[in-house]
Amino acid sequence: SSGTLTGTPVTSGAFTAGVLASQAVTITSTGSVTLTATKPTTLETGTSSAFSVVAGAVSASQTTISADSTSLTAGHATIVTVQAKDASGNNRTTSSGTVTLATTLGTLSSVTDNGNGTYTATLTTSASGTATISGTIAGNAITSGNATVTVNVGTASVAKTTISAGASSITANGSSTTTITVQ
Repeated sequence: SSGTLTGTPVTSGAFTAGVLASQAVTITSTGSVTLTATKPTTLETGTSSAFSVVAGAVSASQTTISADSTSLTAGHATIVTVQAKDASGNNRTTSSGTVTLATTLGTLSSVTDNGNGTYTATLTTSASGTATISGTIAGNAITSGNATVTVNVGTASVAKTTISAGASSITANGSSTTTITVQ
């Protein structure tokens, strides 16, 4: 992983048991990290042992909601995924609290905590329109943006189309009428 070392360069300082405690390092990316220090005048270097940097606490303002399909036909379904993130936007890799989801169209299954920083639910709809999916994580509103899914009407199907008449019979006099319904 890579990052930027910020702060004022240390040109001299008091070391205690070979350690200079006055230089702070800020790392905002997760992964395996090693630090290398170079003495500018002699180009001597020292490298730390590798250590792991893991994501911080969950941040509702960085956590994302997405849908596998952003457009689908009424009567079909799509998977909605919540990716828990920390304040630096790093993906969390462990459970991060309870997630609740809501939709403006259709229905959502119960949310599954996948135990890896992601949560999933299934959105199903039978009507056309736009489904906006919002949510909370660990009791806080997810504010990085909602997922939207456009739901379209499907094409007509001969196998599912019915035609019916409002009356079983009418008089053949040129003025009798009935209603014909096609569904």
